[in-house]
Amino acid sequence: MNYDDMPAGREMNKLVAETFFGPCFFVMEGDREEDLVWEHASGLVPRYSEEIAAAWPVAEKLEGEARDKFHDIMGDVCAMNDLWLMTATEAALTICRAALHAVDLT
Repeated sequence: MNYDDMPAGREMNKLVAETFFGPCFFVMEGDREEDLVWEHASGLVPRYSEEIAAAWPVAEKLEGEARDKFHDIMGDVCAMNDLWLMTATEAALTICRAALHAVDLT
């Protein structure tokens, strides 16, 4: 799967949550489609791809070869100086994409 084309938002957050923290399900918190949110066993799915504080625990979940691959990907991003020019939201999305690439078995 090409995670680099996925935008930040609800679907990316769900994918990250299910990949690293377990299954998710929809919960309707109102009458509009915007009120439809993802939850998992420990509560609402954080905005992993939109908030740097939510994204960092994703990186901390990586172990072994996946952690090494994540560091390689993030090292390439830093070497291009891209990370230092990003907003916190862009950095969160980059962390999520790198983590998903690191554990991708395809």
